[in-house]
Formats: sequence, C-alpha cells, structure tokens
Amino acid sequence: AYMKNSVFLFNGMRILQDDKCHSLGLDTVLLSDFATVKKNMRVLDLGAGNGALSFLLAGREKTAKFDGIEISDAACALADENIGLNGMRDNINIHRADFCSEDLPLEPNSFDLAVSNPPYFACGSGKKAEGARGLARSESACSLPGLLKTVARFLKWGGYFAVVYRPERLSELIFYMKESKIEPKRMRFVMKDPYSKPSLVLLEGKLHASAGLNVLPPLYTKSDSGGDSDEIKRIYGRGG
Repeated sequence: AYMKNSVFLFNGMRILQDDKCHSLGLDTVLLSDFATVKKNMRVLDLGAGNGALSFLLAGREKTAKFDGIEISDAACALADENIGLNGMRDNINIHRADFCSEDLPLEPNSFDLAVSNPPYFACGSGKKAEGARGLARSESACSLPGLLKTVARFLKWGGYFAVVYRPERLSELIFYMKESKIEPKRMRFVMKDPYSKPSLVLLEGKLHASAGLNVLPPLYTKSDSGGDSDEIKRIYGRGG
C-alpha cells in the first residue's frame, strides 16, 4: 500500500501527493517563483506530475490557463484529484501523454510559456528510482533534445521557456536550447551559501530571441545563522 498525504501550498491551495509519485521539492517551488508568468498566458507544463508547478503558478497569476503533459497514470490520477480539490477545472488540464511524442493533443505555436522540472539524470547514469518517481528522475521516457523540440513546437514566437536543472548538465541544456532556437536569456544558480557549489540552476529562454544572457545574483537557501534565507522565506510566503 502507498501513502497519500496532503500538502498546503502557501497560496492557499492544497495538493495531494503520494509516495509513488515524485513529491513537491524545493526545485519545483523555486521554478514557480522564477518563471515569467503574466495575465492571460497559456502555459504548458511538461512532465506535470501531480500538477504542483501549475498550481503554484496559478497562485501567482489567476488568469493564466495551464495544460500539463504527464506520462505516468498514477501522477495523472493524482493531478486530476488536485484539480477537483482546488476547483481549478477551468484553469488547469492535465493530459496523459508522452511529451516527446509527435501527436500531442495540443495546438502547436499556441503557448506563451512552457515550464519543466525535467529528469536530471541521463539514462544509464546509475541514479534511478522506481515507477513514476523513476520516470521523474531519469530520462528513460524522454531526452533533453526531445523535450526542447517539443517546447519549440508548442511555444508562440517569442514565447518563454523556464526550467530547473542540474548545474553539471548546464552546457548540454544550453546546447539543446540553442539548437531548438530557444535563446537563454536569464539564469540563476541556487546554492546553500556563498561558500557552496550550486545545487540547481534556473534558466529562462525565449524562442527566436537575440543573444544576450542576464546572469542574476545567486539564490542562497540558508542565512548566515543557518536558518532559511530571507529569499526562501519570501518564496514560501513566510515574510522576510
């Protein structure tokens, strides 16, 4: 048997997650804060899981509409439950599909923003979890070039793509983004403190944009005293 638990998001919504699916982590929360989301945007969430990223972004912008693509049946069922639980049927749709497939049930060139918290580890890199969590963590279902190809296909001209990834794979990420005509525009490293190596990188690109990358100051997760940094408190809605 597996456990289902309920997590309150700081925007007042509640999501169910279970230990079979990838649960809400810092990376998803930071991506939801970093992405550029504006009024009436159409947003595509690739590898949507239980819908957490869409719910967090919907909390920032009530008028945005979300389509999520998720390959795991268990995660889709959970996402559907979460959509009902939060009364978001008009705003969020999750489609059970492989986001690298050619025939997705969506209109090409119709999204303003695509977001993804994709698998971090290349296939065969030896890091793996089972079931839906395994799909969320390793590229058995989709490769980085496959993901970027899909993003480029569904974004409008000038649309944004925001992603959270592992710093050690940043060069690959930038390479495949540029190959898909998505120009990296804004980047931020996430690190514990000024003395630590980055643990995550947040990157936003724009389809068919000119070159020029704005590297933002790092996001530190811990304060000098070892507690959460002011910025983490702000992102989690705990005041700063």
